[in-house]
Amino acid sequence: MSLPPRVSAINVFPVKSCGPMALEAAEVAPSGLMGDRRFLVTDADGGFVTGRRIPAMTRIQPHFDGQCLRLEAPGMPSLAVDTDTLAPRYSDVTVWRDTVAAQSCGDDADAWISECLGGRYRLGFMGPQSHRATKGRPDQPLGFADRFPLLGVSRESVNALNDRLARAVTALHFRANLVIDGGEAFQEDGWAEVRIGEAVFEVVAPCSRCVFTTVDPQRGEAAADREPFRTLAGFRRDDSGKVHFGQHLVPRITGTVRVGDCVEVLARKPKPRYVDRMAAT
Repeated sequence: MSLPPRVSAINVFPVKSCGPMALEAAEVAPSGLMGDRRFLVTDADGGFVTGRRIPAMTRIQPHFDGQCLRLEAPGMPSLAVDTDTLAPRYSDVTVWRDTVAAQSCGDDADAWISECLGGRYRLGFMGPQSHRATKGRPDQPLGFADRFPLLGVSRESVNALNDRLARAVTALHFRANLVIDGGEAFQEDGWAEVRIGEAVFEVVAPCSRCVFTTVDPQRGEAAADREPFRTLAGFRRDDSGKVHFGQHLVPRITGTVRVGDCVEVLARKPKPRYVDRMAAT
């Protein structure tokens, strides 16, 4: 008999595509976990840069000391960014089809990220004058996440994927904010609304995956065999060709979530149909 689902890990990614901070508890705001994806790396033209383009970004490790963000990377001195003292200097950046006024983190931060990644890059912040809304939900604020405020992944689903792989991956390959243990693999496909700790979330859509899943989060390198994306495409691809793994969450009631919190399913929905194209192989 499977155990009821509970939160086993909480991850905040202060800088989009960089490394995670593992927390025992986190505050849920309308835009997602506090501190999550509030910073963004862009190129010289303001286009957002992610690990799809530069896998080594995952090796940049963030730490918070109050409002001060500290970044560390192999072979680099640490960088401190105090958001309370940033100059009110904004420039437009693009995240997919969205244009956002991002606050500059300063010349020193731009020089640090440029040296770290080997090019001309900038570090921006979701400052007081920055505004972005969730797609199709103008009243739902959003940071620099791709589409929705949070992402959840079931460890049982990761285990089911690993059963098909020659080389195991971890939940961090999927950059989830909440990792859920217990229950059945892919149970989250049928969730419509869940309560976790003090917060209530709408489970709005499956997460469409890409080659970023092939990046080893510790080594900062993409797998030459395109795994696990290649295997996911064999049994988690919908009729439109999108490959799904994990679920996007939108906060309905904010509050605190903690490791160990039970996931209470408040409403369910029909699970999508995926054809297992690998079943005969």
